[in-house]
Amino acid sequence: MDDFGDWLEQRDTTFYSLLPMGITKDKDKVNSGIFNIWSLGVNTSKDIWLYSFSKEDLLENIETFEDFFNSELDRWEESDENSKIEEFVRQDPTKIKWGTKDSEIFKLLHKAEPLGIDSSCLRMSLYRPFTKKYLYFSEPLIHRPGQPFPLPRI
Repeated sequence: MDDFGDWLEQRDTTFYSLLPMGITKDKDKVNSGIFNIWSLGVNTSKDIWLYSFSKEDLLENIETFEDFFNSELDRWEESDENSKIEEFVRQDPTKIKWGTKDSEIFKLLHKAEPLGIDSSCLRMSLYRPFTKKYLYFSEPLIHRPGQPFPLPRI
């Protein structure tokens, strides 16, 4: 058995000499990796609605989402309901995904602000991590916008 616990003794240790993607805990080696930061990136919690391979399909999804949101807002404003708005809205996964009760989308409902579509929110993105997809990046719809990644130092 070798120093790594391998009983075949065929390990190639050149892997350990390669440049790491990034360093998280060793403060002396902070700038020795390709990336300086670690980030989850964009977390929508609504991927099926906010990502698509097609701009047209994505805009159609957003229109469906917007129409349903605004219709629920109108229905809430016209009702005499005393319940919480989060319990009042219809949970139809074919038309919307609301997210958590403290999400920005519910904050819009509480403020009685209608949702609008802005085509400038369409962005090309890398989705998990090597698939190019369009993303509708609009602050009220994104659960956690994440931290933008700097270009790697190569």
